[in-house]
Amino acid sequence: LRSQLKKEQSTSQTDRTADRRENNKNRWPDADFGGQYRINFYNADNGTGTDDQRAGRARIRQNIDLKFSEGFNTHLQFELSHTTSNVTTTSGVSVRHAVMDYTFKNGMNLQAGLVPLHDYYHDTLFSSDWDYNPLAASLNVPIGVGNLRLFAANLREAMEQAENDDFVHYQADYSLPISN
Repeated sequence: LRSQLKKEQSTSQTDRTADRRENNKNRWPDADFGGQYRINFYNADNGTGTDDQRAGRARIRQNIDLKFSEGFNTHLQFELSHTTSNVTTTSGVSVRHAVMDYTFKNGMNLQAGLVPLHDYYHDTLFSSDWDYNPLAASLNVPIGVGNLRLFAANLREAMEQAENDDFVHYQADYSLPISN
């Protein structure tokens, strides 16, 4: 009886190990790559005839988006700032966005990290297009035909002379579509 029991446990454990290996084969996240790529050239005449500026500049913002499951995604964006001259120097590479994004089965969405935020008023108050990407937590809740958004964002630059301009931005807004 003991021998039979050990054999069944061994077979059961082998089956579980095989099942785990099979499940792990499909556990790699789906990856998507995109970004913004700009190269511009200009010739600026300051009107004096002596200090004309000619330059060629490049900006690269590379996205890496990973989908781990139906509800959980991450978004990461690196930024190569504009070149500072016509040589291969830049003002640096930085992380512009770093977001963990989870959508619950009821449609609520939670984002946390360096979140690209914008207002619902045509980006007139704040916009991620103009680098409003604070350390934040944002909750989007579908209510009726619209969407309620609650967020808290920590705006602590700590790298400038004016120390009193740092604050925490709390906001609640409701987006209601005017038409379909």
